[in-house]
Amino acid sequence: MTKAVIFVAQMYPCGLIRHLAYLGIELYRIFNGTNIAFFLASIYDESHEEDWKLIRQQIPNTSLLQGATFEQVVEGMAALLDRYDRVLIHCGGGYSQIKRIRLLKKKYGKRLSLVVTTHSYQHDSWRRPLMAYFQSWLYRLYVDHVVFQCPYAMRRFVGHGWFVRHAKASVIPLGVETFYNETVDNDSAQQGWAADLADGQTFKFVYLAQFRKGKNHLWLVQILMDILKQYPHARLFFVGGGGNDIQRQLSTYISRNGLDRQVILTGQIPRQDVPWVLRHCDCALVPSQAETFGHCFLEPMMAGIPVIGTRVGVAEYAIQDFGTGLGFTPGSVEGMIQAVRYVLRHPSEAKKMGELASRMVSMLFTHRQVAETHRRLYCHILEEGSSHEGL
Repeated sequence: MTKAVIFVAQMYPCGLIRHLAYLGIELYRIFNGTNIAFFLASIYDESHEEDWKLIRQQIPNTSLLQGATFEQVVEGMAALLDRYDRVLIHCGGGYSQIKRIRLLKKKYGKRLSLVVTTHSYQHDSWRRPLMAYFQSWLYRLYVDHVVFQCPYAMRRFVGHGWFVRHAKASVIPLGVETFYNETVDNDSAQQGWAADLADGQTFKFVYLAQFRKGKNHLWLVQILMDILKQYPHARLFFVGGGGNDIQRQLSTYISRNGLDRQVILTGQIPRQDVPWVLRHCDCALVPSQAETFGHCFLEPMMAGIPVIGTRVGVAEYAIQDFGTGLGFTPGSVEGMIQAVRYVLRHPSEAKKMGELASRMVSMLFTHRQVAETHRRLYCHILEEGSSHEGL
């Protein structure tokens, strides 16, 4: 019996996603030479050309499903279903992808196994219960297995209990890049904030996240204003883009309170410069309201710095107090203040915590490790489907 796995490495409609591209590359390496064929699928968008170059260096064109639209990608999936006896498709859990793949499910029945990962369900909005319920309904109709990125995301997903009881749910994290880059792009090196970052006499906090309401950037500065004034050698770097209104409010607050020297907005920086920025910082701050996973927690840890963050997403178990960082409940002013004071008073202890955090992330959350976990899940589902057909 011939078998194939199709991994959809995109979000709809924005196209290829870098961390999914890395996971897809590792999956290809694992399945290459086995009796299960592997294919990576995504719509093509020129804005993601750098990520596509990365993929093409590792995966041959014969193992890629591309198209200008997702409908064209699905046509490629249908062609593979005509070639292979059993096919497993792993995609994001959104309606835009499922509504197209469900047509294949109706046509090919049990020959097709559909796995979805819950990347987003309005998890930091009042609409979360409604969106989760809607996705849960879709999954029960068309999906064979649901992957939640952490226990926190599973618990907050309305209807998750049904999938757990019927052995149709797993908790599998996403992967994080192994950071080795010690250089920096010339454009970033010439920015004024680069000199502040390289200053060895300051203690540097960093928040690596896009500007969105649920990320609580303004709340963070308001809470830390007095501490920053008490510790003039402390710096806070906001690294990320988007949210122009939020950035304007933040800039206004910083200026009005005389924090321009200590709170720096770098704007969006090239992805390849992120390791360099993180390695020049001493601690990450993540006051996020909610996460389905939380690369903003793990990427600083991978770079060797501890994280002070909310107990949401993967941080619920990745942040070990006084081990890999310090956790606090969303909205807890006292929890945040005490944690920040601790690392400012004990920078050598913060460094040790960062070293432990790096070892933990390197062991559990590399793309290779996550790909191996997915391989076992895929093989289990394909084997179970084959055995049921023989009954």
